[in-house]
Amino acid sequence: MRGSWATVGIRTVGRVRRSRDTMSSLQRSPTGPVVLRRVDGHALLANARAMALAGVTTATLAPAGGRILRDDAGAPTGVFIDAAMDVVRRAQPAPTREERQRAVRSAIAACHRYGLTTVAEPGIDDATLDAYADLLERDDFALRVYAMLTAATTRSSRDTLRTGRNEDGSLTGSGCVA
Repeated sequence: MRGSWATVGIRTVGRVRRSRDTMSSLQRSPTGPVVLRRVDGHALLANARAMALAGVTTATLAPAGGRILRDDAGAPTGVFIDAAMDVVRRAQPAPTREERQRAVRSAIAACHRYGLTTVAEPGIDDATLDAYADLLERDDFALRVYAMLTAATTRSSRDTLRTGRNEDGSLTGSGCVA
């Protein structure tokens, strides 16, 4: 748990977004900051503690390319869309290399439980690709991943995909997600 922040991927915030009790239902969570990320990367839901740590108030404006959903009184509901997600994400501590590796191993195990042997990963960042490469080097990466890089991905990460560091093709990719 990244510095006591709970961050979880969810399939949709659509139902929550339409719900009148968006924040009250999330407030039943632990006292720490909680962020639910939509798996497509276009929205997140933050509880009041996460918003407070991020400095979000009624006066907080959404950046260009983003939306902060508000209740009838103008208070943020906790739903941040697209570029507005950065308002909350900037306050979150980055996961350590070990935490990323643990998350990757957990995701691989979940894929295997459902019989998945190959997945596509749109919008992979440098740190996640580094975790993949570390696990590959230790022969601890039992999944085929087609990685699509983010626009901010560095040259060394692009080289990792090109050279592969993996003879069996378990980590490949091209393309870019902006």
